[in-house]
Amino acid sequence: LGLEPSRISVSGSMKFDAGTTPATDALTTQFRKRFALNDPSQLILAASTHASEERVVLNALKHLATNYAYNPRLVIAPRHPERFKEAAEAIAASGLRWTTRTAPPNASDADSRVILLDSIGELAAIYPLASIVFVGGSIAKTGGHNILEPAAAGAAVITGAYTHNFKQIVETFVRADAVIQLALGSDSEASAELSRVLSELLADPARRTELGTRAKKLVEQNRGATERTLDLLSSILEAPRLQG
Repeated sequence: LGLEPSRISVSGSMKFDAGTTPATDALTTQFRKRFALNDPSQLILAASTHASEERVVLNALKHLATNYAYNPRLVIAPRHPERFKEAAEAIAASGLRWTTRTAPPNASDADSRVILLDSIGELAAIYPLASIVFVGGSIAKTGGHNILEPAAAGAAVITGAYTHNFKQIVETFVRADAVIQLALGSDSEASAELSRVLSELLADPARRTELGTRAKKLVEQNRGATERTLDLLSSILEAPRLQG
């Protein structure tokens, strides 16, 4: 744009400063008790999913049980509320035992294999309960969603191939081996690969923990952009005005 480089300051991405719900949050505790989510290593969260991704994840879960003898539980959180019904139909068609967040509490909640988070504004409370998080919008060709919230919670993060909405952030995490990114492919190929990746993470707690630790550390290392931006703005606003 013709601005002198000496007048340009890069403060970083303020997305890294987004907070995450602490493990002792009241809503997190409520979810843990109601659904008996006491073991993060046995819970997978599919966050911000789009059309077809629920089926991809559900097929991966079934494949995981059939081919690898793992039976983790799954929380599915669709990105858009208007898709709650569609996601519920996909879960029902899977044949897996399931329930929803908005259903009246029931004793069977603790045994549900799949939980549909059909509510708004509660996703952050689930992150501390899951050790593995798949971030949606990345198998569907929508460009992906923010991986920083689950990373800040120390989860092992998986994303699909389509992450152009967060290109720089994802590339930073890939270089640091702090995220697993699936290869390009059809839904069936993505489901098979996701199942394989999940089986490897479930079988290797050290690898799972290492991924989560690297992701959380990367978030912490890149925090501070908000404060730096405010400092820069303050210095501009406080500078004496030039007389015309």
